[in-house]
Amino acid sequence: MENVIIKQVSSKENPNLYSQTLNLRNQLLRLPIGLDLFQEDLSKEVNHITLAAITVPVSIVAKSNVNNCTTNPKEIDTDNSEAKEETQQLEQEAQTEKNIEEGKVVGCIILAPIEGDEKTMKIRQMAVSSEVQGQGLGSKLLRSAEEHAKRLGKTRLYLHGRAHAVGFYLKSGYVKLTEKEFLELGIPHHAMEKIIVN
Repeated sequence: MENVIIKQVSSKENPNLYSQTLNLRNQLLRLPIGLDLFQEDLSKEVNHITLAAITVPVSIVAKSNVNNCTTNPKEIDTDNSEAKEETQQLEQEAQTEKNIEEGKVVGCIILAPIEGDEKTMKIRQMAVSSEVQGQGLGSKLLRSAEEHAKRLGKTRLYLHGRAHAVGFYLKSGYVKLTEKEFLELGIPHHAMEKIIVN
């Protein structure tokens, strides 16, 4: 059994996790249509926000919790108990962060700014590994992206949804801007949006 944690990742801060998001995007979104993500200019993504869904084994998290809770209540110095609790919490957070960094990326979503539109972000390249599809992870990633955009003061999300995924986006509150499909990378898409309110 594994926990899934959604976290913002970048090539500088989390190179392993970021690399895994690139590989997942390539395997699920590009290779099946005869393209290779690594042949594209990825430098334009430098100002994009990548959120990754990372699996972390429950046993590792549980073990880190047990290892960091070793203080016997009889040994606590009442004058220093708050400092000990804070130290234990910081150690636990560091161990959990280490476990996350060593986890496996099973999903991702990108938020991209739209030039000239300070209130809108574009959702790009959402991908969920086949091993966890159908378990609600896509919805969780989408909600996380929406919440992230809200925290940045955005009020609208825009996307090009592949025709087969339109139903998913409609269930999540997105609307088609037009009924007319268009081709992007040779695949039918719909322009969609969602107004998000803080």
